[in-house]
Amino acid sequence: MVTEKAAIQLSVNALIEKAESCFSNLPPEESREYEKRIAAFASNNNNPVGIEALKTIIESDSPVSYEAFFCLCTIYRRNKDFELLRKLLFAHDNFSNRISYNHLVIQYHVHSEALFDYDELLESAYNDAKKLYRNAGYLQSFCNAFATICEQCNDEDAVSIIDRWYAIALEYINKAIQLDPRYAKFYWTKARIIAFNAEFREANHLIAQAISLEDSSRPDYALTILNYQSSKNRFELMQQKLYFKQKILSIEKQLSMLTEKLDMDGVKESEEKAAPEIYEGNNPYVFISYAHKDKDIVYDIITALQCRGVRIWYDNGLRAGDEWPEEIGEHIVRAAAVIIMLSSNAIGSKFVRKEINFADNKNKRFIPVLIDDCQLTAGIKLQLGIVQMINRNKPNFINNLGKECGKDAGFI
Repeated sequence: MVTEKAAIQLSVNALIEKAESCFSNLPPEESREYEKRIAAFASNNNNPVGIEALKTIIESDSPVSYEAFFCLCTIYRRNKDFELLRKLLFAHDNFSNRISYNHLVIQYHVHSEALFDYDELLESAYNDAKKLYRNAGYLQSFCNAFATICEQCNDEDAVSIIDRWYAIALEYINKAIQLDPRYAKFYWTKARIIAFNAEFREANHLIAQAISLEDSSRPDYALTILNYQSSKNRFELMQQKLYFKQKILSIEKQLSMLTEKLDMDGVKESEEKAAPEIYEGNNPYVFISYAHKDKDIVYDIITALQCRGVRIWYDNGLRAGDEWPEEIGEHIVRAAAVIIMLSSNAIGSKFVRKEINFADNKNKRFIPVLIDDCQLTAGIKLQLGIVQMINRNKPNFINNLGKECGKDAGFI
């Protein structure tokens, strides 16, 4: 009497003979028919007996061990047994010299959604597809990798990948359809690719075409149709996202134009408001010499000094007329002290130099203030009689400057 275990072994042995017979008569490995016939065998023997038979062949010295390996990889991938597929692939890297081994590794990475380097994987899939340009399966493998990666990665990475690979992916999927126009998944892959170019109407048409071509007798038919429908839902979300993105950009553009107009209309008013008050009385005050390019920094310093009671006169550049240089000279003459706001801009300003020369001729006391990391020439140091400057970046800057102003003017 044959035991159950013995019966199973007989079934395994019988299937081994069947597999070896099938795999011994395959077309060349680089052909599309090679993969299709192995895939057909995988579909018909996706069961414990079939898997055991394939494992036995793989571990033997059979001349078709690799074909059994290819077939078992196909079964594991279709069953989504990705951990078993990973172990199988990397336990048999002795097959890595075979033409299609890299093709199987790429399919594992893409279908399992495992962590991988996007650029490295696409480059590898592209090289395979370019080398076997007449094999629709390899073309599809690259195109599916492209579409899957773009769907999974963040927007920034997707933009970069699409810029580099979109045109090639579209060319290759069109070539795959030309080589095998009855294969449903090619139309699905093309739909996913052109959706990245916002061709949503055509993408939905291609999904409908894929559904019509799909073999309803396949065991995974329901799952395949579900994948197609999921893509249609994704296209709808992509379309809505694009619509709202365009709306946001339009609103941002309008706001930018409005802001620019308001800025242009209000620039003079805002400048006038930003300028601190100028002292015009008869009490002692300090004259400030500075480069107008530094006005934002200088205005902050002036405001801080005024809050401490220091009276200040400075040229805010808002007045015009021939009398203006005369007025500057007159205020230097009447000033108790002259603050020189030293900066790279001030050193290069002929107006600051004129003010320094005029103040020096009038024997005015200088208060040098360093407001940036400019390099002072020996001549400037000598002219200003600089022994020690007040540095804007040092602690207690405003307090120290305020005290220095009060020595002659008696403000503090």
